[in-house]
Amino acid sequence: RSGCVLHSGLQLRYHPLYIEVNRMITEGAIGDLKFIWAVEMRGDWAKKSDNPNTNRVLNYMYSAYQSGGTVNNKNSHDFDIFNWVIDSKAVKAAGFGGTAVYGNRDSLDHFTGIVEYENGVKVSLGLVLFNYGYHDTVLVGTKGKLMFQRGGMQLSWTDRYNKEDPKTFK
Repeated sequence: RSGCVLHSGLQLRYHPLYIEVNRMITEGAIGDLKFIWAVEMRGDWAKKSDNPNTNRVLNYMYSAYQSGGTVNNKNSHDFDIFNWVIDSKAVKAAGFGGTAVYGNRDSLDHFTGIVEYENGVKVSLGLVLFNYGYHDTVLVGTKGKLMFQRGGMQLSWTDRYNKEDPKTFK
């Protein structure tokens, strides 16, 4: 109706780390995937000015109306990777969040969500935008787990019984 075209850019599938994660999951490196846990403390990822009123004008990410909200704008990338490696349809989802620190915005500054897929895989995702420096993902299967930090190039694999000696891929 609008005459416009919408394109969503989900570029993480082209990152070498995620290509390797998908390959390892597909080839059964950790057995059958059962659970994904992801947590990110990103910090004030969209700050363009120290003045909150200026930020609302300059940055669409502070506006739920303009960006679709924090989860749509930010975590769509995470859920795209989850959907890709799980290769199943999501059947249940729940989530909640709020504005604990950045009350001058209409977008969430923290969020937690859980998703269950048709094949039984569960995902738990947490996001905090008012603390810095942490973004880990763990994929747990029947025979082991894969661990990595987003944006990095290091992927660790541990079998189900090995607590001390993860194998690392770079």
